[in-house]
Amino acid sequence: MRAISALALIVFVASASAMSFLPILGDDKANLQLVFNGFWEQGGLADPKELITCFDDASATLSMNTLGNVLAQLAANKIQQAIQTVQDYSNKLPDEVKKCAGDDPETDQIQKAYGLDKYTPTQLQAKFLAYVTLHHAAYQSQINTMNSQFQKGQYQAVGDGAGKLLKAVLGN
Repeated sequence: MRAISALALIVFVASASAMSFLPILGDDKANLQLVFNGFWEQGGLADPKELITCFDDASATLSMNTLGNVLAQLAANKIQQAIQTVQDYSNKLPDEVKKCAGDDPETDQIQKAYGLDKYTPTQLQAKFLAYVTLHHAAYQSQINTMNSQFQKGQYQAVGDGAGKLLKAVLGN
């Protein structure tokens, strides 16, 4: 699984078990597309059209639940728990979804747009932890905003916020 999948759909990507109480604006696949749209637009790219086809309904639900959980965990300052949730997500996401997303040209485009292709997952995690440590108030504000947006069903705004946070973490 490429770094973008784990990083974007976790950190900046996070799901409360209270997910069932959230307003559902569409199905999880449509909502995941909205997250992608916001993230791609913040990266200066057109909305992705093919990447979403890599996700079946169950994988889209898993992704949205994980995103909601990670955001809730990060908002509660449970960073290690969020990292574990992301690792669990990576283990649960079917290999065919990971391969499809990894082979999709839109994945390469977004990695280059944010400069993710310059870092290993370990380096990205270190940059994230450094940002959280050095800019905790700004980070917490960004995460709280994204968590609130997620709970309100504002999924495109969550993707946009994830892009802004990633730019801040990477110093872009």
